[in-house]
Amino acid sequence: MATTTTKTASTTTSTQTTTPAGSTSTTSEPAGAAAGADISLDAGTVWADVFSTFTVSEHSCIRDAVDEELLESVLDRLVLESSDAPEDWAVSIFSCLAPETARALFLSLMIAGMEGDEELDMELTEEELSCLREWVAGVDVAAAVGALADEDPVVTGELTSGMFSCLNDLLFSVMLEEMGVEFGELGEDEVSCLREWVAGFDMGSMVAGFEDEDPTVLGELVQGLLGCVPDVFLSVMLEEMGVEFRELGEDEASCLREWVAGADFMGLLVGDPDAAFAFLPALLECVPDLLDAPPDPGTSFTMALEEATAVAIDEEVLGELDEPGDFDLFVFEATEGELYQVDVTLGTLDDSVAALYDADETELASNDDYEGSPASRIVWVAPGSGSYYVKVAAWGSGTGSYTLTVVAFEIVDDHANAVGDATLPTSVTVGEVVLGVVDYPGDTDLFVFEATEGELYQLDVTLGTLDDSVAALYDPDEWGLASNDDYGDSSASRIVWEALSSGSYYIHVFAWGDGTGSYTVTVVASDIVDDHANGVGDATSVAAGGAALGVVDYPGDVDMFVFEATEGELYQIDVALGTLPDSEVSLLDPDELELASNDDYEDSSASRLFWEAPSSGSYYIKVLSAWGDGTGSYTLTVVVSDIVDDHADEVGGATSVMAGEIVPGGVDYPGDVDLFVFEATEGELYQIDVALGTLDDSVAVLYDPDEWELAYNDDHEGSLASRIVWEAPDSGSYYIEVSSWGDTGSYTVTVVVSDIVDDHADGVDDATSVAAGGAALGVVDYPGDVDLFVFEAVEGELYQIDAALGTLADSVLVLYDADETQLASNDDYEDSSASRIVWEAPSSGSYYIAASAWGDGTGSYTLTIIVR
Repeated sequence: MATTTTKTASTTTSTQTTTPAGSTSTTSEPAGAAAGADISLDAGTVWADVFSTFTVSEHSCIRDAVDEELLESVLDRLVLESSDAPEDWAVSIFSCLAPETARALFLSLMIAGMEGDEELDMELTEEELSCLREWVAGVDVAAAVGALADEDPVVTGELTSGMFSCLNDLLFSVMLEEMGVEFGELGEDEVSCLREWVAGFDMGSMVAGFEDEDPTVLGELVQGLLGCVPDVFLSVMLEEMGVEFRELGEDEASCLREWVAGADFMGLLVGDPDAAFAFLPALLECVPDLLDAPPDPGTSFTMALEEATAVAIDEEVLGELDEPGDFDLFVFEATEGELYQVDVTLGTLDDSVAALYDADETELASNDDYEGSPASRIVWVAPGSGSYYVKVAAWGSGTGSYTLTVVAFEIVDDHANAVGDATLPTSVTVGEVVLGVVDYPGDTDLFVFEATEGELYQLDVTLGTLDDSVAALYDPDEWGLASNDDYGDSSASRIVWEALSSGSYYIHVFAWGDGTGSYTVTVVASDIVDDHANGVGDATSVAAGGAALGVVDYPGDVDMFVFEATEGELYQIDVALGTLPDSEVSLLDPDELELASNDDYEDSSASRLFWEAPSSGSYYIKVLSAWGDGTGSYTLTVVVSDIVDDHADEVGGATSVMAGEIVPGGVDYPGDVDLFVFEATEGELYQIDVALGTLDDSVAVLYDPDEWELAYNDDHEGSLASRIVWEAPDSGSYYIEVSSWGDTGSYTVTVVVSDIVDDHADGVDDATSVAAGGAALGVVDYPGDVDLFVFEAVEGELYQIDAALGTLADSVLVLYDADETQLASNDDYEDSSASRIVWEAPSSGSYYIAASAWGDGTGSYTLTIIVR
């Protein structure tokens, strides 16, 4: 009960753990476990479980980046423990991981968090999982986690948008839940409408709006949502008034649906009293018998429209919000197709909000802050000629003066903004240069071109007067395929992309920020000859002992190689840099599962892998640029290493160690693991030591006969050597795994029967009995020692369990029921390092208390149990 069990990586990459809280043992796969393999997480997974799947180089990097004491505490934390934003240590961990490993962990955290959320009560489909994997493959996870830690709303929006692009139904469920509606209750047409709506919604702006508490964003969200499910909103609202929507007549229901389509939700969210008051008259107009009293037309928004102040184009109009909640309404005449800029310039008013409506009171656009200023600007193309209304209000309860101007621009938008616009996307012939202009802030230009399966295309946006462009590529179903902001040292954009199938593909071009200006877009069938295929199907063959020249031909290029490995052989795989500034190499098995990876080797940006083949067959090597848009040449070599491994890496060839014997060993190459076996006797306490020679830092792991991990230790009492003290639960063969935290070098391993006498058993079968109201003296006799106590509890009684410190510096208490299910735990109580659990017994019976030390501490304590 006081031990931790983890299956070794030599037999499987999955982990299974049973760890009582407060146990000082830590789970780990052997060093050199496959990086980037699937990482399985659940509610009980601690960071030590995940940490064990990382490679030796990743361990070394993390150890250098995270304070040792902090790292030890992190390893005991639950992985799915909620946090508003990633902490600095998490940023450091992700920055040390190989990209594939970082993506695997990031995706596993996301999936486990969603599936483990009881409120969401969801299980992702294979299609959703596949979509998420495809999406996260394009995410720079280390950079993203860093940005999340900085609470960057842009990155948060991009990640949210990407996630919800795969999980539309989750988005709808969350939104509808806030309205008290089950997504599963919607009809097929309503679900189809929602999916179509969300495809065009700017998720990044939504997240940023939520961060800023921008009511205009919330208004747009609610408006779009209710455009698809008006009956849902009406049912919820009328239910609060004691009316059943389904009991209304068809004319009344139709009237209410029409009203919902044009309701001023932004005004309501801003706190506009007129918007709030307008709801009741609208309801009464549609359902006259709803209340006994007739509606008050004085509160109607329509009445306000009729009294709006006329504004001529290019005219400046002074206005003032006299009291909190006040708003001013203006009307101007617009001409179809004209571009208008509506500005609210601040006087004594601190922060304005502007909204634009048509004659039917439907909101068309809104803005709170413009370019870092609390002033407001709306840039808008009139869809038709007629009267349009501008509403000016304050953010919050502000008052003060402002100036309103409406200016018309004689700009003809040169290219359609989106698929489905009245204007068709501009066709681009491969090889053609097409001129474009971002005509106004927020303008997007849409192009379409025909691609042929297997062709490599280069899409360039060359800057004219536009300062900074962004290009995005979409497939025929409008799924994002690739995007680029800045290319090389330029603010221009370039996408190099291979068409997976023939058909029409769309290019979106827009400005970064609020920029405007000219550019040209070109699509060419690239004259780049990719020297090595991107996929395993056409991988270049490399013989062991041979070399292959390669070039990362374009940003994102991947070169795939294949070689034949022989079981038991040790291979050294090197990527030597030519003009490529930084390489990354990954090794894949025949099923394309990653076995190992490396970015930087020692102090070089080149890459090196050492790997022992578990079986004969074909294995794949993937070479790419490690960071950014790097391109350039390199040389790949695969050789059978002349390193002689002194001890086997697997239990089948483990070196026998006699109790009391000193056995020399060496970590012969990065990632080397040495296995030893010794015979243990049930009930005996053993001390296993790894003493350092030329090896700087060792790691020791103990496994049972079935290769399940029992104990783990990296550093012992301030030393970089390792020590495990452990009591054998059964007689038999047990395995010791020795590896390095970092480099290579020599060591010795010893196993001795300890002369320590354990005062209390580690398991429930021999737990020490303590009566409620009594006390027991205890000693944590060695690092990792756990003392088990048992007491009889009475249903409904409130118990206080204390561990008072003697020579023990820091205690941990855990409470279990008769089935050994954890019920409660405590490390530090108030400002003390002592421990206290206060707990009410749900039923009468035997309950168990596990007392241990935090970390590697030892020393005495007193356990007391009282009825409160």
